[in-house]
Amino acid sequence: MIRTSCGVLSLAVGVCVLAGCATVTASGPRGTCTSDLAPSALSLDEVLDSAYAQNGISAVWPAGAGLVVGRVGGTTDSSPDTVRVFSEGLRDDQLGELRGVLRRALHSTDANSERTYLVIGDERGPGVRRVDGVATCAPRVLNELETERRILNELTELNLRERRVVRLMVSVSKEGQVEEVRIDESSGSTLVDLAAARVFQQASFRPALVEGMPAAVWITLPVTFTPRYE
Repeated sequence: MIRTSCGVLSLAVGVCVLAGCATVTASGPRGTCTSDLAPSALSLDEVLDSAYAQNGISAVWPAGAGLVVGRVGGTTDSSPDTVRVFSEGLRDDQLGELRGVLRRALHSTDANSERTYLVIGDERGPGVRRVDGVATCAPRVLNELETERRILNELTELNLRERRVVRLMVSVSKEGQVEEVRIDESSGSTLVDLAAARVFQQASFRPALVEGMPAAVWITLPVTFTPRYE
């Protein structure tokens, strides 16, 4: 069975294909992907101009926005933007406005520093504050049996004589659709790389959740193809 895991904004899933068996393993909390969003002991002003952010957010905050959380600062290859905002209740253009406000409020010296997690607002309205972290669950493969069948078919077609490992990066939309597959680290064989990519281009996922809210993310998939006779 293919499984994914929950984590804290570190979405990585490992796929191991061994003797015709496909499994995914990772660690982290399981459940509803929500936390108590406890306030952080560190100052919000260390990261951004909180007065500017509060005023800007209040100016664009729509009615009924509900819980909106975000992350600022820190960059990775899979998530180069310094500002991420997650919400179930906001349209993409409204999320874009909030991202713009937070970008302009960021202190330039902290733009590439460690990540800061924020509650941007909730049912009571806008109220930006810093929290210790937000709970996140990685995407989960939905069509497990079909994905396993495709993996086994590719393994048969490859007729491998030695173990090969390829690491994919997969973009999963907030609807759970695969939008893009990249080869992050080649197996050394173009045929193996393309086989792994083909499997996950056709996969469907339960989307990632950030504090219970669907989110578009990149995930890493280290895929190991092992000949059946090993």
